[in-house]
Amino acid sequence: METQQRNNEEQIQQMLQQMQTELSLQQTHMQRAMDCKLKEQAHLLEQGFQEQAQRMGKEIQQLQSRNRELEDRRNQELAQMMEAQERRNNEKMEILRQQHQQQIQAINSRPRPASRSCSIQ
Repeated sequence: METQQRNNEEQIQQMLQQMQTELSLQQTHMQRAMDCKLKEQAHLLEQGFQEQAQRMGKEIQQLQSRNRELEDRRNQELAQMMEAQERRNNEKMEILRQQHQQQIQAINSRPRPASRSCSIQ
């Protein structure tokens, strides 16, 4: 039972690490895109292109919003995965507990050999 639980915990940790890596890569990508847009916006402002700079500002806000939505969705998925894994672990532990209980009952219900008393003479 402990081995199974340890394996389940290791699987959860691996999933968490994988999701964290993916999230980190996504954030890096989004940050690069945002940096690029900010540089472009600054360049446009320097050249006096107000309209384009405002458009870039809106694009930046959209990127930030999309990034927050992705993070929220990823966090929700992670929470759901962890809850599902916890439920499966609890179900497995309950099944193992019941099996163990049945085994103990089977052992206890077996006929016992008659005891022989020893007499010391």
